[in-house]
This record gives sequence, structure tokens and C-alpha cells, in this order.
Amino acid sequence: MTGLLPTMKLKTLDGRTLSLPQDTKGKLTLLVFVEPSAAPDAEFPIDIGEGDDKIPHHNFLQFACDLADRHVNKDVTTIVAFLSEDAERINALMKTRGLTFQAAIVPGGLANPMVRRMGILSADRIPNVILLRRDGSIVWRASGLPYGDSEKFVNLLAAKVHIETCEIETAYEALKKGNFKEAARVFGGPYLPWAPDRYGWRPPRYHGQALAYMGLKDWNAALESIEKAIDAQKLRFFRERRSKDPTLWRKEAATVTINNPDDTLVELWNTKAEILDKLGRRDEAAQMRKRAAEPARPDVPSLYKSTHEKLIDWLKQHKMEAQK
Repeated sequence: MTGLLPTMKLKTLDGRTLSLPQDTKGKLTLLVFVEPSAAPDAEFPIDIGEGDDKIPHHNFLQFACDLADRHVNKDVTTIVAFLSEDAERINALMKTRGLTFQAAIVPGGLANPMVRRMGILSADRIPNVILLRRDGSIVWRASGLPYGDSEKFVNLLAAKVHIETCEIETAYEALKKGNFKEAARVFGGPYLPWAPDRYGWRPPRYHGQALAYMGLKDWNAALESIEKAIDAQKLRFFRERRSKDPTLWRKEAATVTINNPDDTLVELWNTKAEILDKLGRRDEAAQMRKRAAEPARPDVPSLYKSTHEKLIDWLKQHKMEAQK
């Protein structure tokens, strides 16, 4: 999806006008539409589900706050647009739940012409969600329609991975423009390991960050990043039960022995060898190149694989330009 969000006028709880996408201030924006149930004193749609202990374990509004609060670079804003003009009720919800998002009121609720134009559905059970890029274009959206029995958890996973994907795109564009400091910053996010942690963006993120630090000639930082990229790629070979604690991923990677490397891992080894050369560690670089000379099998085709290929092509081009 690439279309721009049509201009939408919302009201903050203190009566100010919030214009989207103009007021997103160059950040990714998670825009969530919710409304209270018609039942008296009913809650807004917040619960994802209950565990065996019958206690709600999470809710989408809290998760939307977490996506902004836990972003390493603080480049995500969460705005919750309430299809209700009851500011007192909205304030009470935020205080009771300790929610940190930017709250806004949609004038007229579901009858607002822009709500109808954008196809926002009644959100008294399932929130409608729209993720905006920094330029105000729409990345992804989820309607208030049910998706089996797990639609809210699906939205939770989808919001996180789309933010991760957007940040890779942003960092890669900065790398291409030679803005290495910004590329290293964005590649270094968007999140420290935390559940749900189900996607494969960690190897290309650290791969890209290593190249950015190489552009900055910060060889120690480049070495640290490429070693993280290698560890993350090694987990593709991990065959044991994964820990429920996502912060233990490097300890798990340390248990992996590589006998049949894929071509992505070999390219990461070659890049590490170049960095070791720059640090004057010639013997280690030679050992790494010897390891990279082993027969390799093709990595599984994926968006992650194609991102590694773009990074490899960029490095080759960067070297050619440096030699001119």
C-alpha cells in the first residue's frame, strides 16, 4: 500500500485540532479507531483474550502504546481516534489503564464523512488500525472485521512486523544516500527483543548497520554489528526448542555449529573478514575467509534474503565508487 492518508481533522481532549497526516511530525504513526459498546457502562475494545487463568493477558490499546514506548529511537507515535465525543469517559479509560497514547476524538463518530470515505467500520469490539509511513502514506490497515477467533492477536503481530519492515526501508534509503549515521541509527532499531518475536528481520538489520558503520569507518562498531548479524542468521540452523525469553537469542546462537552454511551466512563471514582486516587482525580475517570458502547452499528465498542481496549489491557499488 502506498496511497496517502486523506486529510482528517480530529480533536484532542483539550479541544485542539489534530490534522492527519500533517501533524505526524515525520514519525511512523499507528492510528487506531475504537468506540464504546452501546451497552451502558461497557468498556472500549481492549482485551485480546484470556489464558487458562481467565485473566486478560494483553489488549490492543496497551500493545499500541508499547509499540511507541518501546521503539528504540522513539520514531513511532500512537494516536487513538475515539468514535465517541465523551471526553470524560475517554479520560477515565486512559487514567484507569495507564495508557500513554495521544487520544483524539473523531467529530461525529461513525457519521463523520472521512470515516465513511476511509471505510472505518464499527469498532465497538475490534479496533480499526492504520499504520502510516513518515510521509503520511498508508503501509497497512486492519478493519474491524473478525478474523477467526484471534483477530486481535493477528493485528498485534501485523502492526509490529510492518513497523519493523518500514524501518528497514527507511534505513536502507539512508544508506543509499550516504547518510551513514542515520542509517546506523535506524538499522539499530526498532525494538529490543520482546515478545512477540516471530520474524526474521534481525539478520538484515544488523547486516545493514554493519555496512553503515563501515561507511563511517567505525570498525569496532561495524564488527559488533556484523557479529550480531551472523548470530541472528545462525539461528536459521537452530533445531532445538526456543526459549520463551527472546532476549536469550545470542546464547542460543552460541550453541549452533554450522556444517552446511547458506550463501547469506557466507556473505556475512566475508564482510566480517573485511572489517577484521581494517582492525589489523589479519590472521582472524584469513581464517574467516577460509571458512567463507566452504561450499554453500542457497538461502531460502524470502523478503529477508532479498534485503541481504540489496545490501551486498550496495557494498559492491560503494567499493567501486571508492576506487574511482
